[in-house]
Amino acid sequence: MEVIYKKKDNSTQGNPDYIEIKTSREGKGTISDSVVIGRGDSHTVTWKPAPGYKVAGVIIDGVNADSLTDAGRVQFKDAASNHKVHVVFVREDGAETGPAYQIDTSVSGGKGSITAGGDVEKGGSYQVVWKPAKGYEVQKVIVDGVERKDLKNAGKIDFKNVSGNHTVEVVYQKEQKNSGNTADDPSKSKKKKKKDDNSGKFHAGSSETRSNRVLRKGVAETGDEDKGEMELIFLIVSAAAVYMVLKKKREIH
Repeated sequence: MEVIYKKKDNSTQGNPDYIEIKTSREGKGTISDSVVIGRGDSHTVTWKPAPGYKVAGVIIDGVNADSLTDAGRVQFKDAASNHKVHVVFVREDGAETGPAYQIDTSVSGGKGSITAGGDVEKGGSYQVVWKPAKGYEVQKVIVDGVERKDLKNAGKIDFKNVSGNHTVEVVYQKEQKNSGNTADDPSKSKKKKKKDDNSGKFHAGSSETRSNRVLRKGVAETGDEDKGEMELIFLIVSAAAVYMVLKKKREIH
C-alpha cells in the first residue's frame, strides 16, 4: 500500500536538500531504521511484530492510520517534508507488559541511517547502530545531550542494564576530501624534500674527496678559452719534464 502525505516543509535543520524519516516502536517487534534522504527521493518503512505480539496501532506524523494496522509498510513518494512513523506492538493474549524506558534516536545533517527508537524493559539491553550513506561521514554523535567523540568512528552504542531513558543523535556531513596541499600532507612534503636533496648537490656524507670536488669545480667553472690555455701550459710542462730527463741521462753517460 502506498500512502502519500503532504505537510508544511520542515526539512532537517532547515536544510532544504534533506528529508528525515524518523521511526520508532513501542512493544516487541521491528521497524525500519530512521533515515535522512534527499528531497524528492522515495522511501519505504516496514514493520513486523515479534512472535506472540500484534500491531495495535500505526501513527504517522501524530495521526492514527488505522488503515495501515495490517499493512506492514508505508511508502513516502517524492518526499518533500519530514515524517514520523510510530508503531505500537502489544501481546496477542492481552497481558500487560512491565514498565519500560525509551531509547530515542535521530539523524540529521546529511544522508545516513540509525536504528529506530524503541522501548526497553528495566535491566534490559538496547543496541543502536548508525551508518552514513555513500559519500557521507559521521560529523558527531550526541548521547543524552553530550557529544561523544569516542563514538565518532564506533558505528554503534550498547545500552546495558538500562535504568533510564536515553537519546542518541548522529549528525552526518559530506565526506571531507584532502585539499591536496603538500604543506598539510607530511608524506608528500618528505618526498619533495628527498627529491631536493638528490638534485646533484654534494653533501658531507658524500664519498667524493674534498680535493676531487675542488678540482671538479675548477674544471666546471673554466670556460673554453681558459681550457685552451691550460692545455698549452700542460704541453710546455710536459716537454720541460722530458727535456730534463734526457739531459740527466746524457750527463750520466
